[in-house]
Amino acid sequence: MKMKDREKLGAPFVFLSDPDGKVAAHYAGHYPNSKVLNPATFVIGRDRRIVYAYVDPADYRVRAGADAVLRAVQAVHQDLQRKR
Repeated sequence: MKMKDREKLGAPFVFLSDPDGKVAAHYAGHYPNSKVLNPATFVIGRDRRIVYAYVDPADYRVRAGADAVLRAVQAVHQDLQRKR
């Protein structure tokens, strides 16, 4: 996501877009005998720990559900609010 889109949404967190798959290769890996990356979604807390992860190594067409990702992001945001 571009910075201007983040600002437009008023998101209090950073989005990582990885079109070259350089980051994803470290976390999700490739399909066996292929250069195709496993599609993956991660939500990482401010402490740099992964608080939500979704990787489907069986079917590249299956993605994380938006509701689950949103709940994880909201949980991280609420945690940050409590700590302030």
